[in-house]
Amino acid sequence: MDFQRSNIQLSMMTTSDGNSAVAHGKHEQFAKGNVCPVSLDLHDVADALGNEHNEQEDNQSTNNEKDLVPLSSAFVSWKSPSHSNEDRAVVYRGPRFSVFAVIDGHGGDLASEYVKTHLVDILDEEPELTVETLRHATATLETRFAEVATVANDFSGACFVALVVVEDGRRTRFVVNCGDCRVSALERRKKGREYMELSTDHKASCPLEKQRIAKAGGHVIMDRVAGVLAPSRSIGDLDMKMPGMEGWVIADPDINEAELCPDSLSPRTAASGAHARAKLLRRTVLPAAVATTSRSLSFEPGSGK
Repeated sequence: MDFQRSNIQLSMMTTSDGNSAVAHGKHEQFAKGNVCPVSLDLHDVADALGNEHNEQEDNQSTNNEKDLVPLSSAFVSWKSPSHSNEDRAVVYRGPRFSVFAVIDGHGGDLASEYVKTHLVDILDEEPELTVETLRHATATLETRFAEVATVANDFSGACFVALVVVEDGRRTRFVVNCGDCRVSALERRKKGREYMELSTDHKASCPLEKQRIAKAGGHVIMDRVAGVLAPSRSIGDLDMKMPGMEGWVIADPDINEAELCPDSLSPRTAASGAHARAKLLRRTVLPAAVATTSRSLSFEPGSGK
């Protein structure tokens, strides 16, 4: 699948045969959270993906790894010329579930770093993964970060979208979206690949979000909440969640559940670049190539980047 927001692109592919992922040389390398530099300076991307879970995964038995849903992944990140990279990615394979996520930080990197560091652990606290428990986990993430941010007097925020694959042998997957990151899919069908958006942006410019904000007593000015924040859902952003502003910017995610389609890959697309990406990605089999290609197309005129 392929996720992107701001300065980071994550691509993931599921295969019907576990050997096919290994044969491409990507399953082991990228499943363990290593950076795929793709002709970029590693100094520009080194902070984008943490290795908190690598030691745990290195200790997994070979038998456990064979039982996981066969997935390949790669990511690419690039630094803005105007500020430090506040975006993060999570690539985690575990015996209960796997997580692939991108996190779009703004106003600093404390929020995005917190989500990157704690998302998997908070999910693992849930006895089972359902729409309800994933919503509870996101609320826990928000509450715990708010405590940290209050002490630090920090007003950074983070949007994120995560693909959570339950390792139960049934290929159950959830998409958890809070903010304006995106995930989409090219799923293999009898007539070829079908392009599907798997998430919807939470932006103040969205009519449904405008209606929600107005109902909470808020205002959207120039397509921004209170004229300040473009995304309308996020973790953190405590200055937008002060007393009297309850319900304007929220951390309530959209969550959908489905079966992970074999032999699918998920490229994120934007605006007019969508059809160009979809056409090219039908001929692409490696997530690293998907990530690099989508990154390049993100800078095309009309791509929204």
